[in-house]
Formats: sequence, C-alpha cells, structure tokens
Amino acid sequence: MPSLCTIDARSTPRSQHAPSTPTVLRSISMSGPAITTISGQIHQQTAYQYCVAMSSALIFYDYFLTLHQEIKLVWSFKINIVVVIFHFNRYVSLLWALFNMLQILQWTTIASCASMYVVGEVLFLMLYIAWAAFSALRVYAISGRNRVYATAVAVLALVPFFGDTATFTEFVFNVWNEPPIHDLCYVTYRVSYGTMTKATIVERLCLVTSDAIVLFAIVFFTRGVVKTTSTAVSGNPGVVRFRQDGIQYFIVLLILNILDIVMFATNVYYNTVASFICPISSIVISRCLLDLRQVHQTPVDNEASAIILASHTQNSQPTASPIS
Repeated sequence: MPSLCTIDARSTPRSQHAPSTPTVLRSISMSGPAITTISGQIHQQTAYQYCVAMSSALIFYDYFLTLHQEIKLVWSFKINIVVVIFHFNRYVSLLWALFNMLQILQWTTIASCASMYVVGEVLFLMLYIAWAAFSALRVYAISGRNRVYATAVAVLALVPFFGDTATFTEFVFNVWNEPPIHDLCYVTYRVSYGTMTKATIVERLCLVTSDAIVLFAIVFFTRGVVKTTSTAVSGNPGVVRFRQDGIQYFIVLLILNILDIVMFATNVYYNTVASFICPISSIVISRCLLDLRQVHQTPVDNEASAIILASHTQNSQPTASPIS
C-alpha cells in the first residue's frame, strides 16, 4: 500500500485538480500534516478544484470579452516585444485553462499521471515568466529606461518560478488503488512541509515587493507630468487610467498574495487562493496592454498617450518608449 506522504500544497500544480464529484477523485495531491484522513484530503482538494474551474472559466470569459479589442489593436500591428509578450501571455493562459478541462478524464497509470502533471506545471510556470517580463518592461518604460529598477522587478517576480521549478524536481508520482478509493493519481515530495511553508512565504513576499516597485515607478515617475499637464488629464482619461490601473491591480494582487500566505501557513483550504493569482495576473497583462494600445491609437488621447507610453526622467522629460 502506498504511504500518504506529506507534500506541499503550494508546490502542487495549480492546473492539477480532480473531478467535481467528491467521492471519486481521479487526480489528487496529498496535503500537509494537518490533514490526516482521506476524507479531509477529498474535502480540501474538491474546494481547490472548484477554484481552479472558476479561474479557468474567468480566463475564457475574459478572452471572449476582449477578443474584438485584440483583433483591432494587436493583430494589425507589426511584431515587437510588447506584441510578443501579449500573445505569449494570452495563449499560454488559454492553454492552461483548456488543460484544466482535461483533468476530468481518468488518469490511472503513473505514466499518464506524470504526463498530465508535468504539462500542467510547465504551463503554469510559463505564466510566471510572462508576468515578470511584463512587469520589468513596464518599469523600464516609465522610469526612463532605468535598468536597475527593471532588473530588480524581473528578479523578484521570477523567484516563484525558480522556487517551483526546484520543488518540481522533488515530486514522486503514485497511483492509489486501495479500498475505498481506486485509481487515485497523487503526488508526494521529499521536502519537509515546514521548509515548503517558508519557501511559499518567501515567494509571495518577493512577488509583493516586485509589484510594489512597479507601483512606486508608476506613481513617482508620472507625478511631475500629472502636475504640469492637469488640463490634459482633465480632458482625457489616459494618464488617470494608467495610474489608477496600477494602484488597483497592485491592491488586488497584494490581497491575493497575503491570503495565500495565511491560508497555506494555517493549512486551511490551501492553494485555493493561489489558483487565482497567476490567472488574474495574466488577465491584468492583457488588459493593461490593450488599454495602452487603445490610448495610443485614439486621436483625442495623443497627449495622454505620449505621457503614458513614454519613459520619463525625474524631471518629467519624455524620451522614446519601448511600449508603443
């Protein structure tokens, strides 16, 4: 009989989930020491599965909601770094969401279990890369092409990517086939739960710090522009929207990261909040880039577009922008 090894809930792939029927789970990951029974694991995993399903539905909903904007504002433009980031983020997230739907199928062998697990984890890790690239590019543009800020943001945002990649090497795939549950694909790992809890806290704090630097850059490097162009700001929503989006997105992601730390550390519905972080981050990327494209292409917003899309020095003198 396979043993129920202690594993880290955070390190399990967010795309890995079970069918909605709580009594027959085809794909499950064993939890931390606080959950000692199969029924407890089923209860936790079912809650997580619902959250993953909701986050996947959210990605599909946002895609169809903004598809007309994508066709108008992105497809007709030549390829550059912004377009590459947009498409990479957009379609990796769609593949991740689509892949989640495949989890309702029965995976009863270690080979099939491992294959589904690995593909799901790789797609999820790629979303971290998209977020790091987007955050660094945004800071690089708005800070007057300051490489120090951009590098700091990228490094901090990539900490979860490297952390999860390292954890991934410690996974062991198993199939539970003992009464009362059969054909149960699950994953164990060789790292202590305490170590993984600390790693999760560090990863989330790095993400929060990275987002805080982005917020600081947005507020700090546009402060002079807003003061000296009050007429332009009042006449069009470009600058105001750019600043408000940065603040609002930061608050949302900050709340999610804090909740993830608390719920994981207490082992209460672990990983449920985490299942929303990367999908929402992906939506933020798409929305931000589409908004910037919209502002850039709207004739009445030419001045605001120049302000938003240009890099700025501390004395608010615009230079060429990589985001256009």
